[in-house]
Amino acid sequence: MKKAFSDIIERIKEEERKKVWKKIPDWSVLEDIRIPAKINLEQCSSAAAARFKADIAASLTGGSGVISDLTGGLGVDSWALSRVCDTLHYYERDSALLEAARENLSSLGCSNIVFHNEQTGPGSSFEKSALIYADPARRDSSGKKVFLLEDCSPDILTMIPALLEKAPRLLFKLSPMADITMLTERFEGRMSRLWVVSFGGEVKELLCLLERGFNGECSISVVENARTAFEFLPSQEREAVCEYAAGLEVGDHLAEPGAGLLKSGAFKLVCTRFGLEKIDRSTQLYRSATPVDSPMFKSRRIIEILPMCGESIRSIGRRYPQAEVTARNLPISSEALKKKMLVRSGGDKHIYAFSSLHQGRLIAVTVPEDA
Repeated sequence: MKKAFSDIIERIKEEERKKVWKKIPDWSVLEDIRIPAKINLEQCSSAAAARFKADIAASLTGGSGVISDLTGGLGVDSWALSRVCDTLHYYERDSALLEAARENLSSLGCSNIVFHNEQTGPGSSFEKSALIYADPARRDSSGKKVFLLEDCSPDILTMIPALLEKAPRLLFKLSPMADITMLTERFEGRMSRLWVVSFGGEVKELLCLLERGFNGECSISVVENARTAFEFLPSQEREAVCEYAAGLEVGDHLAEPGAGLLKSGAFKLVCTRFGLEKIDRSTQLYRSATPVDSPMFKSRRIIEILPMCGESIRSIGRRYPQAEVTARNLPISSEALKKKMLVRSGGDKHIYAFSSLHQGRLIAVTVPEDA
């Protein structure tokens, strides 16, 4: 039986609503949310990430004063930021998107937002604010992704001096792919803090705080599910001395860094902070005598250690037909090794293959800490 066209449209709308509620569950109270284009939803912050930025803003401004959002978009960040200030100025060049945001935010009870339908850039006039926030678009006019800061819109690099005259602090959301060392250099010592924000094991964004009059070393925070898990200075990482595991044994614990920690570059400092031993200089895995209790790591117990060779690979495949497989610091990818082992995903086993400084190439079969 053919479905009516109206039924098909309603099903499509329902699927879209589910995507919205998953990313912005706080907006589920809206009976008819307005989203002009699919890309507007794809590019906006999740509600959890927006609330984290609002927490940062509140700590910087005391929860009052004026905040300006130079890249309003669908308004998720503006919605969260408006809750921690007296007045929020929302700027957006797309009039249709602005009207959608105005209607959505009004329905959510955000009555302290002033809307500006204009494209921000060098030469723009802004209100004096306690904090200016921007999430530069990382696509050009043809929709292609761009990677240099000066190619984003607006060009925040050019605007920094003028923005710091209007606000003592600037908070920029940047791509999780951006290089942290490069950002430090491009911001010329003005960046006082950087947050590597990860949700569900995936780095979602980098948040950079620039402050008027600051000229020093930037503090880096690793954030897991809206909680700061680790904070350090790059100089501390450079000066850190780590121990290397002399050997892995059954019963040892293998700690795998999460995406946030890997992005931060704190590979040596965690050894002294958490009592870990690194497996190899270029192998981002760690040995511990006890389970590692930190959201930055996946800690598992080793139940078998084998030298990595053809016989071991075949043996592992026969004895552990269902497991996850990870290859580190080896001339083979995780997926290729998994196929070679004839292992399918699933189960509670996780097989790691890696280069060890003192034992050569190894295969470690691991299970959850509570198994």
